Amino acid sequence: VLVPAPHPPDREVHGVFLPRLARAGQRPVVIADSSPLSARAADAARVEERRRLWTRIGREAGIDVVHVDLSSDEGDAAIDRIAAAGGSPR
Repeated sequence: VLVPAPHPPDREVHGVFLPRLARAGQRPVVIADSSPLSARAADAARVEERRRLWTRIGREAGIDVVHVDLSSDEGDAAIDRIAAAGGSPR
């Protein structure tokens, strides 16, 4: 699941949807892209707070959240984090 992370997670939406994915027998991974928030010139503290919120919602649902900034040059490091969270080889 790719989530544009400029929007904060919502317990009534994401907090319901993510556990349903986990119960479906899959091991979903949320990829939270912070590039839209960064593009709006948000300060680092705001980006980090948004990442913490997504991580908490994912943890409560039993789902890994991998944070990336798709506008940056994260390259292989982001791919490796996504593969590790999904439990599949690169």
